[in-house]
This record gives sequence, structure tokens and C-alpha cells, in this order.
Amino acid sequence: MHRIYNSPIKVYVTILLVGVIGIFCFLKLPLTLFPRVSKPSIIVTMQYGSLSPSEFRSLYGSEIESGIDQLKSNSL
Repeated sequence: MHRIYNSPIKVYVTILLVGVIGIFCFLKLPLTLFPRVSKPSIIVTMQYGSLSPSEFRSLYGSEIESGIDQLKSNSL
């Protein structure tokens, strides 16, 4: 610890070096105005036999939708 107090130039040079490296790294970060992101999506296909799509939706649609709503985004 006394070495640090005896040679403050080393401390200043170290701080300056860390600062310059930090600024250099910050300037090299890839930044985009509109980054590419993809929204998660789920496609559900069900066999509904002889029922029409509207009948199937009225019978089972709310159950399927509530089950999908309970999914957490980290479980996809």
C-alpha cells in the first residue's frame, strides 16, 4: 500500500490507461438504430374432424387460448 503512495504517477498512468481502453471499447461497440429483433410466435394446428372451424372455435377455442396465454416467454 505504501508503494502506491510513494509513486502516484503509476496510479495516474493506470487510471489513464483504463480510461483510454474503456473509451476505445465503447467506440467499437456495434450500435444500430433499429436492431433486428424477432417477436416470438406460436403456430397451433389441431384436427377438428367433422366440426366446422367456427364450431370448433366455440367449443375449444377459449381453452386453447387460455392454455397458450399461460405460457411464459422463457419457456418457448
